[in-house]
Amino acid sequence: TPIGHHMFSADGGSRLRQPKSIQDRVHGQILLHGLLVAVMDTAEFQRLDRIRQLGGCFYGYPSATHTRKEHSVGTAHLALLVVRHLRNTQPELSIDDSDELCVGLAALLHDVGHGPYSHMWEPFVRRCTGDDTYSHEGMGARLVRRICTQIKL
Repeated sequence: TPIGHHMFSADGGSRLRQPKSIQDRVHGQILLHGLLVAVMDTAEFQRLDRIRQLGGCFYGYPSATHTRKEHSVGTAHLALLVVRHLRNTQPELSIDDSDELCVGLAALLHDVGHGPYSHMWEPFVRRCTGDDTYSHEGMGARLVRRICTQIKL
């Protein structure tokens, strides 16, 4: 079943939220679909608010304080603008609401597996755990599965 509004009913047990308008420092007002809001409300996503997008750059550049959460919300916004433009200008692609929502979710969650200090975290975890296969992409996949279970997707 495609992801879309019809999958979520008030009594279906989903944690779907109402659409939400937020003020973004870069993009201004952003309207987010209720499913994106539900994903953002999870602890797995909220942790990105404590992880800096630019790792340790703020030690040399004190104003470099952009978080992975802010980056992810902006990325989702821009990805949705692109997919909506494609939908409007290239009807032969048959892009529907479900496609838009999937693009928005993918963009919102693309960095969910990152740890602190950006990509420097991965070799640290590999060295400490002895797991040479650890990656933020693998961790992201595990976290996305947890998020989907929590919001009953």
